[in-house]
Amino acid sequence: MSAVLREYFDHTADTVYFQNKLEDHRTFTALMCVLFAILASALWVWDYVTDPVGAADTVLPRLAYLLLALGAPVFLYVKPYRFLAWQILLTVWLSEAHFVHILTRLQGGMAYGMAGFVYFLFLPLVVCLGFSLRFNLVFIVTTTALPQLMWLAGWAPGFQNTRYAVLVWPGAMLVLVIAGAFARSYRRRYLTERALERASNTDSLTGASNRRHFEELLSQEMARCERMNHTVSLLMLDIDHFKKINDSHGHPTGDRVIQALSNTCREMSRAIDEVARIGGEEFAILLPGADSQGAQVAAERILARVRALVMHSQAGLPMHWTVSIGVATRRPLEPWSTERPGEMLIAHADAALYEAKHMGRNRVVSASPLPLPGV
Repeated sequence: MSAVLREYFDHTADTVYFQNKLEDHRTFTALMCVLFAILASALWVWDYVTDPVGAADTVLPRLAYLLLALGAPVFLYVKPYRFLAWQILLTVWLSEAHFVHILTRLQGGMAYGMAGFVYFLFLPLVVCLGFSLRFNLVFIVTTTALPQLMWLAGWAPGFQNTRYAVLVWPGAMLVLVIAGAFARSYRRRYLTERALERASNTDSLTGASNRRHFEELLSQEMARCERMNHTVSLLMLDIDHFKKINDSHGHPTGDRVIQALSNTCREMSRAIDEVARIGGEEFAILLPGADSQGAQVAAERILARVRALVMHSQAGLPMHWTVSIGVATRRPLEPWSTERPGEMLIAHADAALYEAKHMGRNRVVSASPLPLPGV
């Protein structure tokens, strides 16, 4: 029940969830649009059985339902969630009003057409699964009430309002319950999938990205670097004398030091930067769009913050620790003769980190850039 309530009340806040829900059902919704267009047109056979004479006047109105098939490519390729929600709502309103108009052309159409309104009740279950529970509620209530409103306005002569209310409104409530059950089931599956995705991409100790996920992001960013012709930088960080920290203060303290470095890296990084733990005490930070100077400044800020940290061991003893940082930058048009530029960027940053260790640790070293063509 909580999943259903959250889907109803979080419609404006949880936009990522609803966009994912729409994407998961986009193809199915498009297919249902085509099937509904065919079914609504084929119901001319019902018109003929009900009133063979009047059915001659409903051929073209029934064929007009084939236009609903045009909604299929709209659902396949149009992205905005709200636009699609309004598009389907207006389309169904017009389709139902058109159905009422067809019934007025048939002898006894309003009496025999009562079953036809039931088709509209099931539309939320076949074309609205990709939308929120709130939208389904609006859809069901307005679609159910529309024929009655047309009757009140005098646009549906012969409409049997009492019979309609007794037959259709209980069905509408049942459909709403089913829609709620579908929403609850989908949300639980979505949250489970997101939890599994986070677990597979995240280091359990620090909450930073793990090595596998980081390498995927690095590969994507390097490809974007080539395509968009912009720079990308990488910081490689390693805690100095980490084995000594573990030996002197114990592994729980060592874990807290790792967590502290992870938190520091994220606090000092931009929103678009990616922090990852790629080894025991080794971290990497991907800086899209940052040149060598910007990456150097970012590394110096992290270094200064770590120097200023005061921690206590499990025994309560004050302790200080430092990091060494290697910086590498991939510039546009830089002549790297490799099919895997991400691996070369890591190699350059690693070499700079090794040099920082060799020079005495607790410092930042930038890898020397390759000369650009013609320089």
